[in-house]
Amino acid sequence: MIFGGKNDGVFPFQMDLEKMKRLLQENMMQDKDYSWQYSNFGMALLGYAIGITSGQGYWDTMGDFLSNELDLKHSYTGTCPDKNLRGYNSNNIDIGNWIWDKDLTAPAGDISSTADDLLEYARINMYEEKPYLALCHQKHMESKKLDMGLGWIMTKDKNPILWHNGGTGAFRSYLGIDKQKKCASVVLSNYFLLSTDKIGLAVLEQLQNK
Repeated sequence: MIFGGKNDGVFPFQMDLEKMKRLLQENMMQDKDYSWQYSNFGMALLGYAIGITSGQGYWDTMGDFLSNELDLKHSYTGTCPDKNLRGYNSNNIDIGNWIWDKDLTAPAGDISSTADDLLEYARINMYEEKPYLALCHQKHMESKKLDMGLGWIMTKDKNPILWHNGGTGAFRSYLGIDKQKKCASVVLSNYFLLSTDKIGLAVLEQLQNK
């Protein structure tokens, strides 16, 4: 579950600094190895730490990274009413968008983007145009079915697929990358569609077989 933001006045979750501190104190981890699990709270905590380290806060730091470092001109943090599509649930009811309002859960899912920008992001990763990307693609943790890079989930294959998905409100997204065969697939949905990953993987498999 992605938590954070609000959906036309309905708040799924809210996170401020005091709540973040309390959750950390209530869930103290021991100095030992743990099995890998994806954590939205972990991403929120990482985003907060990056914002503190940069001295600009998460939103300005991420906005600068998207626009100037990656040159993704149609990607931004938060929601812009004149740009973002509305979301629809399985009953075709318009449930709008989550408005993040500087909530500290934002790093776990507040970036809005386009298919073109995500394919450009895939290309940048394929060719490792930024020197730090190769480190992100290395396996750092593993589970029975999947491995984990830095921010990327990886299939257990000789030629691992890098992928990630996301879901906020009625929105679902998938990005999969085959670095070896230089192909990628993107699926974006503003309808509560649980098969986004399956569609994205099927498209990627078709591209791999060409």
